[in-house]
Amino acid sequence: NVAAVLNDLGIASGEEERFREALEIYASRSMLESKDAACARLNLGNALCRRGRYREAKHEYERALSVLTRMHPGNDADVAKALGNLGVVSDYDKKYDEAIAYHKRALHMQRAVFGRDAVTSDVANSHENLGVALGHRGDYVEAERHLEACVDMRRSLPSQNRSIMRALAKLNEVRKRRAQACPDAPQRAPAASRVAETPGVVLPYIPTF
Repeated sequence: NVAAVLNDLGIASGEEERFREALEIYASRSMLESKDAACARLNLGNALCRRGRYREAKHEYERALSVLTRMHPGNDADVAKALGNLGVVSDYDKKYDEAIAYHKRALHMQRAVFGRDAVTSDVANSHENLGVALGHRGDYVEAERHLEACVDMRRSLPSQNRSIMRALAKLNEVRKRRAQACPDAPQRAPAASRVAETPGVVLPYIPTF
């Protein structure tokens, strides 16, 4: 219970030490192979990623994925989230092929778990992060397709105003880059927000456990 509270404090404060303290407790109780410890590792990875410590973050994500995969050898929503986190940190580290592969695996697994046509926040996140990574690699057409899917999903989900604006900003950025790279291609109008004026491009989403 103390470890769980420390994990929650870490989420609230963003302090990596809270997650490390939680993991120390799990280690003392021989629980490092548990789902709770894996979630603490994912959150520690998030804190490290936000500080630009991508190699350390990736290490924590990989350890968490290893535990979750052993617990759930088939398709599982938590495994998909871990794959998505690895995709985000690979994107931050400019390893775009690797990022795209992780995000595609995450999206495929989510469709297997929730259904191919399911509309959930997790599936929208995967479309968003995959679109960002594809855009970074220069695959603008496919990037637009996934970001448009993300926007459509978010508009049908409750309490998504900020997430819609974030996705629209990324979609418009991809369209702008496509126009610069292919000036002779037909141009599409900027994506319009139904909630507020779109802010600047922000960093990819990192799921929080």
